[in-house]
Amino acid sequence: MHRIDGPGAAVGGFFTEGDPVGGVAATVVTDDWMNDIQENIMAVLLAGGVTPTKGRAADLADAIRASTTGRLLNTQVFTSSGTYTPTPGMKFAIVTVQGGGGGGAGTTVPTAGNASIGAGGNAGAFARGKFLAAAIGASQAVTIGIGGTAGVSANGGGGATTSLGALITAPGGGGGNMFNNAAVPNANGNGAVSAAPTGGNIYSSIGAGATLALGLTTAVLFGGGGGASFFGPGGPPNVSGNVGNTGIGYGSGGAGAATVPAGGVLAGGVGKAGIIVIEEYA
Repeated sequence: MHRIDGPGAAVGGFFTEGDPVGGVAATVVTDDWMNDIQENIMAVLLAGGVTPTKGRAADLADAIRASTTGRLLNTQVFTSSGTYTPTPGMKFAIVTVQGGGGGGAGTTVPTAGNASIGAGGNAGAFARGKFLAAAIGASQAVTIGIGGTAGVSANGGGGATTSLGALITAPGGGGGNMFNNAAVPNANGNGAVSAAPTGGNIYSSIGAGATLALGLTTAVLFGGGGGASFFGPGGPPNVSGNVGNTGIGYGSGGAGAATVPAGGVLAGGVGKAGIIVIEEYA
């Protein structure tokens, strides 16, 4: 492409309206300059795979969008298991996976002078990876890890693994431990943290641990809070006499329960299921 250089062009290749009184001619729009502009525009349409249509004003805009790489095409979010099918034109995707959170421990009825305290469940693992369209293929199975079950007179259940096919996986967090018939003051730590994720070529981490369950006296007890995930907090801790709170953020742990001798059997909180977020780019 070139600047206008026909008769009457100003210095530097600019247009001028001319000055009839002063004898300065207006710039002449030449065929070679117009053809040059036309062919440059046609090259953009060709690169974008757009067939030029007379009278259609969006041809150039469509071609620029189609030929621009690296722009965000679409975001697909999965909170239940299913199948991921890439959006047409996707060249690569950033995949975020969050494993299911562990459930909080429940309680039994302790003997006089003792307490039953349950720890919260741990958060599931977290991973983020970049994958080319060729690696993803036509589709991939989506598996969302369920949250761990609430413990009832038992430890909380472990969260399940979230995965996108075999490309990237995030294991679930461990359930909270129950500490029954414990002398006070005492504390109860959480259960096993999640296993390490796989496929997280951008970032990966095991899940965060839950907070301690505390028994200060037989009248002052706290169930442990659930472990927080990348997507939000776990179940908040509760005082004795209340069931454990459910995990809040995707993949966070449920809280534990706490019981005094005069209390009854209480359930812990359910862990929150995981999630997959897929950001697709041209």
